Amino acid sequence: MEWGNISEILNAITAILALIAAVFAAWFTKGQLDAAREQQKATNTQLEQMQEQLDIEHNRDRKQQESDEKEHASHVTSWIESHNYNSLLVIQNNSESPVYDVEVKAKIWKKNFATGKSEYPVTTMKTKIVPPGKYIFVHVPTDAKTIVDLSQKDAKRQPTEREISNGWTFGEYYEDTVNGRPILGSSNWRVLMMTFKDTANKTWIRDDSGLHR
Repeated sequence: MEWGNISEILNAITAILALIAAVFAAWFTKGQLDAAREQQKATNTQLEQMQEQLDIEHNRDRKQQESDEKEHASHVTSWIESHNYNSLLVIQNNSESPVYDVEVKAKIWKKNFATGKSEYPVTTMKTKIVPPGKYIFVHVPTDAKTIVDLSQKDAKRQPTEREISNGWTFGEYYEDTVNGRPILGSSNWRVLMMTFKDTANKTWIRDDSGLHR
């Protein structure tokens, strides 16, 4: 056999081996890529499951927080009472925390001495804070000469200019000796709406539709 033929055979064998090596390398690389894709897919699935679990826990915590906040707000109420021809606003905070920026819009009874008729103007009482407890505010008409002094067993006193301007006295702790008569079932003499902020600075509204934000 001539050396030229041997050289050609060796070159052919080398080329075949190189092709086999290339095919094997490609197969091996493909296998690695497939394995990497499967691993990435499994990782993504695991991450999605973890995110879903986090979302579930977050939603549960959010709903629990909203429930706790509404539970707090549900303990804050207000109503109108009558006492010796005076309109009294009672605010009761049965929660364990104060509420802030309280506003109560109400229709109250007022005697028009010029006509002798009853009137029911809409007025708004505002106070910065209502601590836990029961508090009472006396309505002060703009033409009032005297108002009832609940702290002095129904004695009369002159209202201050600020009380006349505000339309209400400053809140006093509600004593059992007040003997106010709650106004029930009147469309004219009642609280229309109450708004306040809780300790999380969230505003709540209580009106004819219930308690909401």
